Amino acid sequence: MSNYTIYQEENFTVETKNEIFQVMTESFMKNPLVGDYFFRQNEKKVYAFIQTTIEYYMRLGDIIVCKNESGKIVAVCALGMPDIEPVSLGSVIKNGMLLDFIGLIFKVGPSDVQRTLKAADILDANHIHEPHCYLYMLSSVEKGAGRALLTQVIDTYTQDNMIYFESTVTKNDHAYYKSFGAKSIGETTIGGISNMFFVFEKKGNEI
Repeated sequence: MSNYTIYQEENFTVETKNEIFQVMTESFMKNPLVGDYFFRQNEKKVYAFIQTTIEYYMRLGDIIVCKNESGKIVAVCALGMPDIEPVSLGSVIKNGMLLDFIGLIFKVGPSDVQRTLKAADILDANHIHEPHCYLYMLSSVEKGAGRALLTQVIDTYTQDNMIYFESTVTKNDHAYYKSFGAKSIGETTIGGISNMFFVFEKKGNEI
């Protein structure tokens, strides 16, 4: 297994941002909800969506990166702390990113944006109310990197809070998260795609 370096990125140079956006785009092109249902396998649109939403967490949340032995980012995740409102149209506007959202509309088109907003409403309706860290996205482009990153994120962030996240991919991925001890708390369907809601319990509160 490769030796990975995992840390919270705080120095968001143009090069670092682009590397993060590219890793997430490559990963989410394979995601049935984002790559297929939202953007019909249009890589430029997926990149624009990732760029806008992850920029929000770069400003307000935590971005954790995983680098391989060559120093290349091969996995990354975006988290919001309990006091950070999840990314949404309202939170984007509230935090001075209206122009970013308008730019997204021009890049992907109104109909695709509307589709993502409707899906976001469904996900938000199921969002838990207890204090938690929100694992917004996790992406990996190298086998083993995602597991290494998720393991460290769980160990670090469940010290003080539970972690909440949505698994909007496939049933195999649902099983994958359960192998880490994730607890399923609900399920819905968007565009014919299974979406499950999970938590990693705060340390000391596990069943």
